[in-house]
Amino acid sequence: MGIIIIFRNSSNINLFRDYLHTLISLHGEKLILSSGFIAEGNRFSLLDSNNMLHPLSNAVHNGLSKIIVIAGKFNTSFGRRYRQKFDNFAKKLSTNFGNVVVKIPQDRWHAKVSILISNKNPIAAIIGSSNLTTTAYGINQGQNWNRECDVVIWDNRCKEATNKFREIYKEGENVIYFRSIRDKFNEEFRLKKLYEEIRNMVGEEYRNLI
Repeated sequence: MGIIIIFRNSSNINLFRDYLHTLISLHGEKLILSSGFIAEGNRFSLLDSNNMLHPLSNAVHNGLSKIIVIAGKFNTSFGRRYRQKFDNFAKKLSTNFGNVVVKIPQDRWHAKVSILISNKNPIAAIIGSSNLTTTAYGINQGQNWNRECDVVIWDNRCKEATNKFREIYKEGENVIYFRSIRDKFNEEFRLKKLYEEIRNMVGEEYRNLI
């Protein structure tokens, strides 16, 4: 199993963003983007050409057939402000990619997980504190950024993932890298468990869409 732990401590270096774009670029048929909050508006767009639009476009061109967006701690007064931004993100995705997009709003969802499925198996994921918002995903935002910690995990039998993730990995103040020890819970088990947990947590109404 490959694991990289990212800790962000500057505005102009955002490895969460880099690894998310790399995860999207891997060959797979299904991508889950899950976030507590998603910020899509006039002042900041996740889907402009400098952000997520380009890697998503390439992925769809290379065979990605479903983008599943899950978000929403919408049951609080603070969270309700983000419902429109979530809807904006899903609508803009649909405008660009049509029926590839599946939108799943939730009331108590605060999990930040991105996961790529290939041949019906999860092959890579990013789990951590980073929402799909300006402060977590953005770069060179001046003082408008957060200290975040995220974990990149992948099945190291997927050579494409291993090679691409290692290309941007540099041990230092922004990254802590762990090689996992061998145990009975290998990468295949852990990724499948994560995938099943997401499917279970969205409820029966949406489970078969994921």
